[in-house]
Amino acid sequence: MNPAHREAIELVIDFLKTQLEEDTSHDLLNLVRAVAHVTDISEAAMYGKSRRAAVCQARQLAMYMCKTLYFVSNAEIDRLFMRTHSTACRAIKRVEHLLTYDQKTKNQVYQITHYARCNGPHTNPNT
Repeated sequence: MNPAHREAIELVIDFLKTQLEEDTSHDLLNLVRAVAHVTDISEAAMYGKSRRAAVCQARQLAMYMCKTLYFVSNAEIDRLFMRTHSTACRAIKRVEHLLTYDQKTKNQVYQITHYARCNGPHTNPNT
């Protein structure tokens, strides 16, 4: 990642941390942090432009979790991740589909939910 792009991402993260003071905004930042922790992808990468599969999957999980845990509108998700409306909609549908058959995705959603709500890592007792 070039230094200018990294700096832009850091500015966005700083902006979100300082300007979005509502509880939901704080929760969304914790949620992105939880996704980063569980998927081992950096927060900056999730806000970035990378199309690597692992980064895209983490970003999609974060978008899905924003929608399902905090009932954030698609428009807000678009702005948070600097993506188009159709990208956010597709991400949410993709994770919903994966949850019907993919145990890894189910476990990640479980871990992210607990990490975000409790601010600490937890493991799924059913695995």
